[in-house]
Amino acid sequence: MEHDQNNFSPINGGQNTSGGQNPSQTDDDANTCVVCMDNPINTVFLPCRHSKCCRECASSLQLCPLCRARINETMDIFR
Repeated sequence: MEHDQNNFSPINGGQNTSGGQNPSQTDDDANTCVVCMDNPINTVFLPCRHSKCCRECASSLQLCPLCRARINETMDIFR
């Protein structure tokens, strides 16, 4: 029996407590730029491959907001 490490609850007998979703994050939040918190995520940073920003915010960043790696280039993504 495998457990999702992020949702494992020893208090609840090892049951997955989230029902498959992170209760603190909605689908809209998961697809929203972490910088402006307004636009949808549509850019991936290279070489780290994190995707957390919109095109407008990504153009002004030099470091990835997630891992702080230097951004060498960006690529548009389509969801």
